[in-house]
Amino acid sequence: MDTASLHPHYPTEREMCRELARFATPNTHLGLALYLTEYALYVVAIAGVLWLPTLPWKIVASVVAGFQLGKLSLFAHDAAHGATTSSRAINRIIAVAAMTPILYNYHLWSWDHHTMHHRYPNGDHPDAFVPFSKSEFDALPAWRRLLERAARSPWFLGFGIHFIIVRWYATKFFPRDPIPEYVRPKAWQYFRGLVLYIVTWTALLFAAPLYSPTDALTALVLGFLVPVYVFNMLFGATLYFQHNHPLIPWFRGTVDRNVFARPEYLTAHLAMPRWLSKCMHGVFDHPVHHINPRVPLYRAYEAQQYLNRRLDGAPLVIEEFSPMRMIRTLRTCKLYDFSEHRWLDFDGHPTTGSVPLMKHAKAK
Repeated sequence: MDTASLHPHYPTEREMCRELARFATPNTHLGLALYLTEYALYVVAIAGVLWLPTLPWKIVASVVAGFQLGKLSLFAHDAAHGATTSSRAINRIIAVAAMTPILYNYHLWSWDHHTMHHRYPNGDHPDAFVPFSKSEFDALPAWRRLLERAARSPWFLGFGIHFIIVRWYATKFFPRDPIPEYVRPKAWQYFRGLVLYIVTWTALLFAAPLYSPTDALTALVLGFLVPVYVFNMLFGATLYFQHNHPLIPWFRGTVDRNVFARPEYLTAHLAMPRWLSKCMHGVFDHPVHHINPRVPLYRAYEAQQYLNRRLDGAPLVIEEFSPMRMIRTLRTCKLYDFSEHRWLDFDGHPTTGSVPLMKHAKAK
């Protein structure tokens, strides 16, 4: 089956990528200004942890620092794709500098994201929040089943625990055995840099009583642990909602990625007003990123609007951004029936019919 049999008047993925190239025009001054602003706000939040007079305000500053780490991660991702500025060297500096406080190994992240995630989205390779089948879920140890339940519940706190255990340690920090041999030498270099950062930063926080009115434990918890956890919670939730939705399919084994698994069909566009999308740096204008990753985050909104108009009528998943819709997705998308292409709850009961894209494909 070829693409034309399903989508006779739509451009191919390669043609769509070329059309979106008009938006893939980095503005170095704008990219740097946005990145430095978010970094400065992170520094201000950490200063609040150290120098604000009362504990409640320190806690607020700590949570804000976590949110800022989330924003910095978007620039790290964008720069690693070469999209933030027109300079390859500046992009590399931004990516490494922004990944360091979130404890990401730049080389491991690049391999996992560029080589695996973008090439095989929603496939059966290890990735963030890949749904289990009912039999796979039942075969998991009790602690792992509990972890999956926590991540796919309406209580967002579970995302952080799940992401740290399942993804961060496995593919973002330490060069473990499953990592290919050719990736490890550089990954070890970046790992040593991260260890140096952790030792230096925690030592500075431990010495907080020497230069601020904050005790060492408070400084360590609110200046390091809480921001990193808040970031992982936000980042995990973002990845979940980008690729899990009642209308989005997942795959096992070989699949024709020119037809059934085109990237723009495998990620949700959570539509929001332009101002909110800009504040969130286009994080949920995600389908366009999977077609052309060189579109800068500060042009993602315009590119996504163009894509939606260009592929009007295609099986794009476009949904208004709202907490209630996100909670609905969490309640619906727990396990996946890969043979019938439908979502299940943890007891194995269907929560959706066949995903429309796959239902249409079978009919063909």
